[in-house]
Amino acid sequence: GGADSEVVVRSFAEAGIEIEAAILKFKDDINDHDIQWAIKACKNLNVPYRFYELDLLKFWAEGYQTYSDPTYCISPQLLPTMWLADQIQGYPIMGSGECFLVRTDAPDPQEPARTDYPAADWELYEKEKIAAWYRHFMIRNKEACPGFFQYTPEIILSYLMDHYVRDLCTNKIFGKYSTVSSKLKIYQNHFPSLEERPKYTGYEKVQNEDAALRKILTDMYPETGQIHKTKYHDLVQLLSPPAPGLFHKVRSWFSEL
Repeated sequence: GGADSEVVVRSFAEAGIEIEAAILKFKDDINDHDIQWAIKACKNLNVPYRFYELDLLKFWAEGYQTYSDPTYCISPQLLPTMWLADQIQGYPIMGSGECFLVRTDAPDPQEPARTDYPAADWELYEKEKIAAWYRHFMIRNKEACPGFFQYTPEIILSYLMDHYVRDLCTNKIFGKYSTVSSKLKIYQNHFPSLEERPKYTGYEKVQNEDAALRKILTDMYPETGQIHKTKYHDLVQLLSPPAPGLFHKVRSWFSEL
């Protein structure tokens, strides 16, 4: 139901490649908001979809360790997606891995709003906790795409070189400190009919249970809370023409990471 997932579905639909959407439905309509957006997108794009139902609170209470222990997962919200992937026949594709870019001087949200906007570097954040999805498929020996937006270096670079992203990362858009509030606009540059929607996954309704399990997992696997940061301009240098064998060089660079 989120914009990331819809971009994945739109990418395949516009390319004329058959795909079926797997919609995870929590008991008691916890995530009904996202489900309605997912159904709407599938109908608009003539993409078939199938529901997979899960009692989220029961899963968090009794079944989570089957997924958290082998993958060192510290996020309760990643675990149901692993369960969903196990239910799917075929090749699972997950709408994750989009570039998260942050200014190095991003203020603390608790501090008063700033009125100045000096030049600053931007960095690509890669969160180690997301690797739990990748470990899951490696352990299962199952072919999959856990991060559509990271699937190839070319996909990553196409995002980094979007004109709006370049304006962001060269501090031409006043007041922006990350790509969070700009992500939909960036997608709409390439998918104009993508509709704006409030982000409401349903996990907001079970914050207490989420926080309790998150503490358990974080205490068990503290090392997977790390973030790898790469300066945006270091990536752009790889794109500066003339660059013979560009994508080969970039692919090698990312593989080394």
